[in-house]
Amino acid sequence: MFLLLIFFQSQNSNFLSERNIFNILTEVSIYGIIAVGMTFVILTAGIDLSVGSILAVCAMTASYVIKGDNFTTVDPNAWGGFSWLLGLGICLAIGTLIGFLHGLGVTRLRLPPFIVTLGGMTIWRGLTLVINDGAPIAGFDAGYRWWGTRRNARYLHSYLDLRHCLDSGVSGAA
Repeated sequence: MFLLLIFFQSQNSNFLSERNIFNILTEVSIYGIIAVGMTFVILTAGIDLSVGSILAVCAMTASYVIKGDNFTTVDPNAWGGFSWLLGLGICLAIGTLIGFLHGLGVTRLRLPPFIVTLGGMTIWRGLTLVINDGAPIAGFDAGYRWWGTRRNARYLHSYLDLRHCLDSGVSGAA
């Protein structure tokens, strides 16, 4: 890792700049948050191949609810500008339901976690592609941009979210 840092810094003098480091941390923060949860799965000798697909189906569904079009009849203005709250709730409910179904498959049906999550990965990724015909959801108004670009002093909140998850994960594992 150290050799890679030296190599990239030699190729571009801005690579180790504060701005670039925070940009990299912001871009990888979602993967870091997922990795914290996956650490506990791996530590217990388990495996979960479906995490990315569950993230995708939850995000796609929440985006539809927040935007308020296509298969949902939710008017984004009906919640007084808080359709994101409904989207977040539905996202959490879907993720919880999927986790419950996977848990039932492993504990009650005694199926190997590899098989359950491999099947889940295929199902949830396929559902994500079917929901929007394989295209991204676009056309959000500027009011939603703060969600990924919000700042606290000089740090992006996604970086702070990652730090919080890492701190919680380390203290929870201790």
